[in-house]
Amino acid sequence: MKILLFDDHTLFVQSFKILLESNFSAQHEVLACTDIEEVNDCMERQKIDLIFTDYLIPELDIFHIINKWKKENEFIKIVVLSSISSSNLIARLLLNNVDGFLSKSASQDEIGRCINYINNNKKYVCKNFESDVMQYLLLKENNIFSQRELEIIELIKQGKSIKDKAKILSLSENTVITHRRNIMQKAGVKFVTELLAKLGDFGL
Repeated sequence: MKILLFDDHTLFVQSFKILLESNFSAQHEVLACTDIEEVNDCMERQKIDLIFTDYLIPELDIFHIINKWKKENEFIKIVVLSSISSSNLIARLLLNNVDGFLSKSASQDEIGRCINYINNNKKYVCKNFESDVMQYLLLKENNIFSQRELEIIELIKQGKSIKDKAKILSLSENTVITHRRNIMQKAGVKFVTELLAKLGDFGL
């Protein structure tokens, strides 16, 4: 199996590559990329079976890119390896071409378990989020926010500025402000502090 790692943080992607090669080298060939051009080049030159990708990469719409990868190769498996903490967003990823989700704090054993699940055509969610994500997938609750609004909410939780949000999501600052206004209206709040306090009511 050929595994491709995609993350804009060089130290993390190289460390993760070493971890995989040290523990699964007999079974897998591991490639590491830190920008989308490298990824495209790798995918043009050879058949990739599994991609581990971060979700929040500046100036890239990873959701769109994931859909593109699946259109180009319907058999490719994609695992989001990220620090996002929204069970709602993770569930939506799994409903839209993502085969698994791992937290960046996942243990070696859990990474191996995830790969085994993917190899057997099963979706995988790390233990920290499994219960909440499965509840969402089963009940399909908390649908009031759009995919883009969930991404904005995740960045609000991280304390990102409007300028940072715009850069990460490749949007104008005015568009980010509009999305934030819509989020506040849907949540029935007027201030960000109120929104943060109420997110639990929406499973976020």
